[in-house]
Parts: sequence; structure tokens; C-alpha cells
Amino acid sequence: MRRYIITCDLHPTHQTYAAMSAEIKRLDPRCEQPHRGAWLIESNLSAREIRAALLPAADFSDRFFVCEAGPDTARFNSLERAGARNVIQFDARKRSAILNSVLHDGKRGSRLFKAAIGGSF
Repeated sequence: MRRYIITCDLHPTHQTYAAMSAEIKRLDPRCEQPHRGAWLIESNLSAREIRAALLPAADFSDRFFVCEAGPDTARFNSLERAGARNVIQFDARKRSAILNSVLHDGKRGSRLFKAAIGGSF
């Protein structure tokens, strides 16, 4: 089995990923969707065969890209697969000392707070 990444940029008038997602899930029911318009699948098909399978779900003004991907991956705030659906897993992060001091002094009249939010509250 080879691993592929499929990315889609659908035209605003056709911006439903349901048909494309259904077609991709038909190719690999265990596919991953780390972002709204991106899927990772495993298949014995070539990239051209995958493209041909997805064309019926695409409109002429849509764009999609199919590329073989290796097993080495790195993620940051991507959607993780959990059972039959994808869920967002956020890692706990510490605030920087500067940001913490700005937000700690968050009174409406605070010069630092106004600078941090661009003057709009």
C-alpha cells in the first residue's frame, strides 16, 4: 500500500466537501482528514488513478492535488482521528511572560492592553 495526500480547494459556489469526502472515503474508509480540505489515504492505486476516481465529485472550477506521501509526518494542531470521526486535540501551551503581563494588566485604560488588542475592545 502506498500513502497519498489529497488536498482540495473548492470554488466558493461549490464549497461543499461532502461529495469529495464521500469519494475519498470510498477509496479508503480509514482515511485521515487532518484539515478541512486535506486527506491522507492508503491505496494501491496510482496518483493518476486516484485523480480519475475523484473527478466526478469535482466541478470544473475546483482544484485538487494528489501526491504520494511517506510515513514520516509531523503535526501541529491538526485533526486527529478518534474512532469514526476527527477531533481537534490541542496541546497545552504556556503563555509567554510578556503576553501574561499584558493580559494580567487587562484594565480598559491599560496602555499595554490597548496596544495588545490594537486599540479596539
